Formats: sequence, structure tokens, C-alpha cells
Amino acid sequence: MTYPLPVVVGLTVCRDFIRDPASGNYSVIRSFTGHPIDSFPGTGEPFCVFAILTDGVGEIDAELVISWFGDEEFVEYARVRGRINFPDPLQLVECVFRFQQFPFPGSGVFLFTLFLGEEWAAQKALRVYQRENHS
Repeated sequence: MTYPLPVVVGLTVCRDFIRDPASGNYSVIRSFTGHPIDSFPGTGEPFCVFAILTDGVGEIDAELVISWFGDEEFVEYARVRGRINFPDPLQLVECVFRFQQFPFPGSGVFLFTLFLGEEWAAQKALRVYQRENHS
């Protein structure tokens, strides 16, 4: 029997998140759509791509495809894989990809696309730019 894909309740790029064990509610820490980098190539601050999923059954493969819209080209830049377990279809499940030192090759828009079971599920864009020197 084939089950429908899980539903993505939300997808964000953020510094981190906290789940309150008593209520089950989430607090996102510093969600952002722009990320300054001192110089290219370079790494910015650590961040994570965080999704909340529901309506899943059993286990499913998750893949985050990162594409880069640079000044002169559009390329698939990186892929990260994981596996998600759904103990109960009514339960909210976290899907988190953490990046301590992500190597940004240049400025532009980075598109984070989440695939569940090889099917498109959600995406989020992140604008990466050179930090201005204010000395």
C-alpha cells in the first residue's frame, strides 16, 4: 500500500529553534531571508533549514537540494540526505538540516528545496551578499 506524502507545515532558514517539551510548541530563533558574508568564498554564521511535517506514515527519505543563482549561472550546489520516522500520522515531526560552516562560493540567491520520497515538498530562498565594511 502506498501512503500519501507528509504535509510540510512550515519551512524556514534560521539560527536554531527550541521545542517546548510541555506544550510541544516551537520557537524559531532568528529566522532570516538574507545572510551577510565577510568575503567570498566564505562561511557565514551557523544556520539550519528547519521543517515541521505531519500526516506521515512509517519512514521516508528526505533530501535537501541547494541551488545557487549566482551572477552568471544557476547550478545545483549541494545535496544533503536524511531519513524521517513518523510514529503517528497526527504527530508533528521535525526535519532539520544543520550547517555549522556552509561554504558559500559567491553572492546570489540560494534555493533550499526539500524533497520527501523523491517528490518536491517545499522550498525557501536565502539571499547571500557581501557584508559592508562600516569602519
